[in-house]
Parts: sequence; C-alpha cells; structure tokens
Amino acid sequence: MALEHPKIKFVTYKGPFSRIIPVNVFEIINNDLCSYCGSCTAVCPTKALSYKFDEPDTPVINEDLCIYCNLCSMVCPHVAMDKQMFVELPNPMEKYLARTKIEKLHPVMQDGGVTSTLIIAALEEGLIDAAFLVARDEKWRPVPIIAKTPEDVIKAAGSKYVYSPVNNLLETLAFTHPELQKVLTVGLPCQIRAIHRAREVGLRKFVDKIKYTISIFCSENWQWSKMLEMMASAGLKPEDVVKQNIKAKFFFYLKDGKVVEYSLKDAAKYLIPACKHCPEFISYYADINVGALGLQGWNAVLIMNDKGKELWKAAVERGYIEQQPLPEDRWTKIINFDMRKKRSAWKFIKKFYGLEEEVKAQQKEAKWYQEWLAKKKAKEAAKKKQ
Repeated sequence: MALEHPKIKFVTYKGPFSRIIPVNVFEIINNDLCSYCGSCTAVCPTKALSYKFDEPDTPVINEDLCIYCNLCSMVCPHVAMDKQMFVELPNPMEKYLARTKIEKLHPVMQDGGVTSTLIIAALEEGLIDAAFLVARDEKWRPVPIIAKTPEDVIKAAGSKYVYSPVNNLLETLAFTHPELQKVLTVGLPCQIRAIHRAREVGLRKFVDKIKYTISIFCSENWQWSKMLEMMASAGLKPEDVVKQNIKAKFFFYLKDGKVVEYSLKDAAKYLIPACKHCPEFISYYADINVGALGLQGWNAVLIMNDKGKELWKAAVERGYIEQQPLPEDRWTKIINFDMRKKRSAWKFIKKFYGLEEEVKAQQKEAKWYQEWLAKKKAKEAAKKKQ
C-alpha cells in the first residue's frame, strides 16, 4: 500500500493526534492500521468486532451489528495518542541487567527469561491470581491464555513476533471468571496503551482488576499470515520452527537443530502500516519494561513506577533473579532505538495523514529531537569541511 494514498477516505478518523473519537475503528482496520491488541473485541457489546482464532490478523467486522457506541474507538491505542509519547523520552525509576535463576525456564525462555520469572514469582507470592499471556499453536498462530500456574507460564514463554490479541481476555474480567481479582498482563506497548486508555475513559469493569502490566520492547510486529509468508519465503514450514529471535537478523530455530537466518530488510517487506505510527519502543504506561536488544542470555529491565518496584522486589527476594545495574552504554542504545522509533512515526504520520504542521509543532517542542537535530547538523557540517 502506498503510504500517500490510503485505501479509503477517512471519514471520522482524523489521525492519531486528533482528540475527536471516531464512530468506530472500522476505518483503522480497513487501512491496515490495526495492530490487533484485542481491546475492541473485548469491549464491543454487539460483537460488531469479534475475535476469530483461525484468522488472527485483524478483528472480524460485522458492520450491520454496529450501534456506534464508540467503545472500540475509546480503547484503540491508535486513537488520540498522547503528545507526551512523542515529545518526552521515557524516564525509568530503576534500570537493570538481569536473568532468571529458575532452571526450568532455561529450555524455553527468550533471552534472560525475566518476564516469565516475574509472573511465576507474583503467582507464588499471591500478588496475582493469574496472568494474561499469549501462547501459540504449531503453526505459530497466537493463542491468548489465562495462566494460573507456573506450568501455564512456561507454555507461553518465548516471543512470537506476531500480532497477538491478548487484550481480548479483558472481556473475561468484565463478564466471566469472577475468581480473577488480581491479574498481571504482558503485552507490547500498544496493548498496554490500550489498557491505559480504557482506564482514562472509565471502562473500569474491563481493567480495574489489572494489577500489574509488563511491556516488551517493540520495534515492530507482523500479522500472523505475513509471518507464514515470510517463513515460506525462507523455505520453512511453521511446524518445523521451535523458536524465533531477532539479533540484527531474524533467526528461525528448527526442530532438527538448524538455525535459518533471515535479513530484517527482507522481513520489513511483510510489515503493514500498523506499527509505523507508534512512537513507543518502550511503553510509557507499563509498570515494567523488559527486552534484550542484542543481549545474549540477559534482559534489560526498566522499572517504571512503584508497582513495578513491588513486582521486581517479589522476584528478587525469592532468589529468582540475578541482577546488576544496567550499563550506561546499554541504556544509550535503548534510548536511541526509542528516539528512532519516534522519528519514524513522525515521518509516517506526516506522509500518510498529511499532518505536516502538527508534526513540526511536536518536533519543535521535543527537546530531545532538537538536540538530535543539532548533533546531526554538526556532523554534516564537519563532514563537509573534511
């Protein structure tokens, strides 16, 4: 899809900066701008938007059922984005390099295994009744699950790199499963942002029982069908892939022990626009952010608030975490990725929505961007003198 020409004319959706809530998210979905967090399918009272396990690329639309209640738009993470995410840099309370000490996680964990460790500690401490996670089937189709035991957590370990509608499970907090009073949810920044929006607009029955949120660092993700296309282009069958990872390249780990490398440049061909207007490499609204960004066997962990400190303390005091201060060069790398994602989002928004003046205003207000721009110009000037 050419970025200058959306598939259809926007009627009620005026772009991510607008405070006007569109009548529904159909335009967003139809323009490949939906990252399928699952929130709209959870809150839709008539199931005009529904979750279909067999086709987990986008919510299924039944326009005839829509009553224009706006609930889907109220929780959509791509509607009415806070300016803060663009003009201010994340400011964690504490930063660590960490890895798990839980041996049973070693065969299945992604990098340092910290996320799974935090959930297991929270379950054992009684801080939560369950966690909302995403497992997968043998074809790498995402499967949102309610994890109540360490064994459930282990089943869901590892990154999937596909849109996974974990927030569809918010419906269970509103209408079923009354035994769930304290829940931890793991998601990407857009999924955590959707929970924040639900809190902002007062949809309490869907999110009041979410006690903790953990976000995973995110550059971009793929639709499930696009991931299958990518695997096919690499000559792979999804059922033969046991693990995926990204370390400057895409790596597919196979059942027979082989590892297939795939360039990120080729992988980018399978992306849709949904991730391109998101400024969050690090979530502003999660209690803890966890990622790797090139680390082998370790995680970078960013504690964002007091709730995050409480969750972290539970795992550390149980002896489940090996930790050390995050090296400053590692933090610099993380924040550089975050700034790059913001710049990319501005570029996309300016081109796709035609919001050039709005983007310029934000760039002028963003101190970090002005500093980056000054350094860039200085480098260019020095290069010309050589």
